[in-house]
Amino acid sequence: MDASGAGPAPTGAPTHVSHPAIAEGAVLRRDYQVSVAVECLKRNTMVILPTGMGKTVIALLVMAHREAVAPGKILFLAPTKPLVEQHAAFLRDTFLKGPISVFTGETPPEDREHDWRTARVICSTPQVIQNDLVAGRIDLKDVTLILFDEAHRATGNYAYVFIADQYKRTRLNGLVVGMTASPGSKPEKVREICENLGIEGVEVRTEADEDTRDYVQDVNVQWIHVAMPDNLKRIAETLRAIYEEKIGNLQGLGVLSRRPTKVELLKLAGVLQAKIREAGQQPDSRWFSALSAQAAALKVAHALELVETQGLGAFETYLERLQNDESKAAKALLQDPRMLHVRMLADKSRAEHPKLRRVAVIISQQLREKADSRIIVFTNYRDTAELLTRELAKVENVRPARFVGQASRSESDKGLSQKEQVAMVADFRAGTHNVLIATSVAEEGLDIPSTDLVIFYEPVPSEIRSIQRRGRTGRKQAGKVVILVTKDTKDETSLHVSRNREKKMKTEVQALKQYFRAVNASEESEEWRAWFKPGGADSTVTLRPAAAPAPAPPQEPAREEEEDRRGALTILADHREFASPVVRELARKGIIVKPHQLPVGDYVVSDRLIVERKAATDYTASLMDGRLFPQVKALREACSAPLMLIEGDGLFATRMSPEAIWGSIASLLTDFRVPILTTRSPEETADLLAALAKREQRDERRAPAVRGEKAALGDEERQRYIVEGLPGVSSVLARRLLDHFGTVRALANAEPDQLAEVEGIGKEKAAEIHRLLTLRYRRPGLRRKTAEAPSAPEEEASP
Repeated sequence: MDASGAGPAPTGAPTHVSHPAIAEGAVLRRDYQVSVAVECLKRNTMVILPTGMGKTVIALLVMAHREAVAPGKILFLAPTKPLVEQHAAFLRDTFLKGPISVFTGETPPEDREHDWRTARVICSTPQVIQNDLVAGRIDLKDVTLILFDEAHRATGNYAYVFIADQYKRTRLNGLVVGMTASPGSKPEKVREICENLGIEGVEVRTEADEDTRDYVQDVNVQWIHVAMPDNLKRIAETLRAIYEEKIGNLQGLGVLSRRPTKVELLKLAGVLQAKIREAGQQPDSRWFSALSAQAAALKVAHALELVETQGLGAFETYLERLQNDESKAAKALLQDPRMLHVRMLADKSRAEHPKLRRVAVIISQQLREKADSRIIVFTNYRDTAELLTRELAKVENVRPARFVGQASRSESDKGLSQKEQVAMVADFRAGTHNVLIATSVAEEGLDIPSTDLVIFYEPVPSEIRSIQRRGRTGRKQAGKVVILVTKDTKDETSLHVSRNREKKMKTEVQALKQYFRAVNASEESEEWRAWFKPGGADSTVTLRPAAAPAPAPPQEPAREEEEDRRGALTILADHREFASPVVRELARKGIIVKPHQLPVGDYVVSDRLIVERKAATDYTASLMDGRLFPQVKALREACSAPLMLIEGDGLFATRMSPEAIWGSIASLLTDFRVPILTTRSPEETADLLAALAKREQRDERRAPAVRGEKAALGDEERQRYIVEGLPGVSSVLARRLLDHFGTVRALANAEPDQLAEVEGIGKEKAAEIHRLLTLRYRRPGLRRKTAEAPSAPEEEASP
């Protein structure tokens, strides 16, 4: 098996890597991979290597030596489930120091907690590890190496950032390796990635480097320019006139001084909303007019891009979505006579974008030259992918498949689950499909080998995405890339921007490498290279680690550590809140945050205190759509100490009158008796929740509970409340059970067959209710005296 990730080794060179932790004959030797691995073992390192050059093999070499000299857990992180499973499959074939576990969102939390204690290598998506760290199921103290695949994601609130931060706090001598083909062109972003991951050195290889050129396959890149047909030109001209008018409106209102880029136009909304917030209760009406013009300009810009670069099909689909858009900007835009004219032109036109025909011709020619070719067509839009799949299915010998992710606004377009994506890649590899029409989901990470041709339906301005797309070919054999460009449109701009950013990225990466090289210049490298000695006549490369004690088997957590974890503050959070920065900030404070599907509120701090957290904009939105007061009523009924927390600015930055907002606040305080607190940021929210948890749990000794105590309930309500806590018992079934048995005591003493007599209580539900009612209570850590074993401790309950 060629696990090197590159082309064949030079003639006469040693062929395989030999190491006690690596399967014999499993990995072909590449000098540059060994050199990079040596550097990675010295310090936290970012590896920047073209796609297909074997970053995973470098990870394997680092794992093999690290496992020998610093025994412990190894954590291999990748952004998606298919990529995680791909890495795990490779390691099971090559790495001899298992077991290897896979953690994804489909792995039950209790299984992850158990496997964490026994596995030597964990391949996981980062979100799962972040959630388990936050919930206190795992810690990183025994982890000696973390590998971050696609490390360019380690910015902002992505889970890589939190995990690396926790690792730095937990294990001072832990090793980090980040791997990417394209860290980005902006110096501030590249440095942010390095800072977030604790990077201390950068290892870069390109196709032109002396130690890689023998392994690099040729990739022929072609740019094909097409002209836009007259019918599309007329539509585009009208849309451009509308766009220029909206931009003129924004300039007339004094919010723009020049023609904006799309990014600047997007950011303008935040600027305008900030101005409205700053104005308080009496904002200038022109800011609202500007917001409407900005929203309309964005919609027209998107429509224009679709016409110029995609064609009529994608444009008409977008018009249908606009008709279902309830915003004022969309409604006003559709009523514009010029938009009505555009729609008429689109209805009359039958000519499609010339790109569609050109793709069919290019693919047909490729299949004539090489019948068993594998081809990927990339497009930015799901609708275009659908159109291409439909049209290419009509072409002789083409067996196309649409390869898109799950996320979709359309209920009718569910896309592919990650499991379905893996199956489709397997079909592509086997030849069931010979053409994949893919969106960005296929750009990153998935092992799609032996792709002969990659087609860009449109250029992408992102240097990262452009590099990732091109990297799908030329991995094991020579490849070809074709980029379609519509003349005099955004396509040409995107192509120019992408080229410039790639040049800047290379310059920035080299500068960063020189910086780290200067910082680390005093370190001696010969002793490190001694680990990797060339083999003799057996044509191998031997990776002999320095003498080290045999790794100790993983141990169960000590009882003292378990007690420490039990003593930590704990907050129950609705599972949807795990996407917010609040839970990460709480975890950084040492608070365990456990996910629950909460019926009421967002955070349960104690058995009496539940917090509903709303962003300022969500507060007004929930007031407008009628959600607010039912939510507050349920919060009030669920516990004796409810709290509404409004986070961030912008409470008065909507068209809703300040009087209405103040009226709702007055109602919460007086009618519902729900206190309101405000915070400026997620960090302040976490500070407040931590203070509340400390007071409730340590000072008042009140533990969090999913069902808080009810306030001022009558006897009938209390009875229903008790019965509703039984398994599968709704409020309706609680009434039926109480009507049938008369008292809670009679119900509790009933046998399963008696319970099953009640309508809606089947045999299984009756058995579960009876089991729970007769189950002995076992408090974790509590010692009970029994006749058989007077001093024996009870078995601890599972989390």
